[in-house]
Order: sequence, then C-alpha cells, then structure tokens
Amino acid sequence: MQRAAWDGVSTPLQFGAWLWVIVPVIALIVAATVEVGYRLGRWVRARHGDEPDELTADLTTAALGLLGLMLAFTFGWTATRFDGRRESRIEEAQAIATLYHLADVLPPAEAPRLRALLDRYMVATQQPLEEAGTSGTGLRREIWQTAVTFATEHASSQIADIVLVAGLRVLDAHLSRSILATSSWIPSGISAGLFGVMICAMGLVGYRYGERGSRRSPALVFVVVALALVVYLIADLNRAIGGAIQLSTQPMRQTQYELRAWSQGQ
Repeated sequence: MQRAAWDGVSTPLQFGAWLWVIVPVIALIVAATVEVGYRLGRWVRARHGDEPDELTADLTTAALGLLGLMLAFTFGWTATRFDGRRESRIEEAQAIATLYHLADVLPPAEAPRLRALLDRYMVATQQPLEEAGTSGTGLRREIWQTAVTFATEHASSQIADIVLVAGLRVLDAHLSRSILATSSWIPSGISAGLFGVMICAMGLVGYRYGERGSRRSPALVFVVVALALVVYLIADLNRAIGGAIQLSTQPMRQTQYELRAWSQGQ
C-alpha cells in the first residue's frame, strides 16, 4: 500500500481515505452492534419474559459513561500531542530568530550569507519534512558549518560560544519536531479499549430497546453518525497534518516576515 507523508512521517492512509473510509466503517460497525444487541434483547424477551427495566437501564448508563470516559481520555491524549507538535514549531521559529539576530556579530561578509541560509530554511520548514527532502538537511548543515567556522576563528571570544549554542538550538529544534512527529500514534491498547467499550455500550443500547419491545428509533442514526465522527476527529487530530485539522505554519511565516523587516530596517 502506498504510504503518505505526515509532517515527514509515513502514514498508512491518505486524508481522503480517512474521511471516506473511517466514518462509514465505524458507522456500520456501531449500527451492526446496535442491531445485534436489539435482536438479542428481543430473543431474551421472547424466551424469558421481561427483565427489570431498572437493571438494564443502570447497565446501559454505566456502559455509556465508560464510553464517554474513553472518548475523553483518547481525545485528551491526541490533543496533548498535537499541542506538543505545535509548541515544537514555535520553539524552532524562536531558535532561528535567535541565530538570525546573532548574525550581526559575524564578519560583514558572512552575516548576509547566514541570513540568506536562514531565510531559505524558514521556507523549507513550512513544508512537510519528507517533501523538504535533502534541501532542509543541506541547509542545516550549511548553517551549522557557518556557526562552527565563526566559533573556530574566534575561539577566545565569548560571543563565539553564544553563536555556536544558537546553531545547536536550531538543530535541536528540528530534531525535536521530527521526534514528536514520529511519536504521535495512539497506542494500540488504547485504540482496542476504545473500540471494545464502544461496541459493548452500543450493544447494550440495542439490547435495552429489544428487551423492552420497543421499535428501533430513527434517533439512533444520529448517535451512530456522531460516534463515527468523534472517532474520525480523534484519528485526524492524532494525524495533525494532511487532514481537516492541520498544524499551522503561521508561526514560521510570521517569524520570517518580522526578520525580513528587521534586516531591512523597517
């Protein structure tokens, strides 16, 4: 199967597949679970008569409460990691801005070159890591080499150490963003637990309808679709880019705009 790029990380499905496959599949699974529970409830009612309604109501309420807890926990998991990836982009922009300003202490012939490299690098960081390809790696290597050359030529100067540390921050910020991009997937145990609780809860909803002898309510369609959309939202948020919820490149664009204005004396 072809794999797509998510902020430089391979993902199993393109965004279109997430939208057009996950929602219908989850909706069908939930609807089938409700139907199985409904038929089981009708069968129990036909063979054993009515059960105390309070018992099934309590069990259904407890199961739905657990489902809500699992959904909230999983959503919080993905939201936390999404925020972490967003913060890593801001930190990278700050690291680039620091080195950009420190270019003032470089020799007059080197300062414009370093700033030009940083400007090109800011453009590269606004693309997914995989799309940037070797250009981003080459730019980082040139930026680091410029900082090392200056530190070597001014080994006895304290400012040389500051420039070297600023160069390291740029490299570390990129590494941090790459690591966060590869560690965003929800653990399989949490996913399995969420689907297990969802199936049990919706099965109990159908069972209660069948055991009470009620007809299938059309309102269940909205519940099924809502659950499918919530699961899709969690998956899309976990993916972070390429879907409906994307990480914004605004921090880097704003940094680039302000640094260009700074260098032009505006």
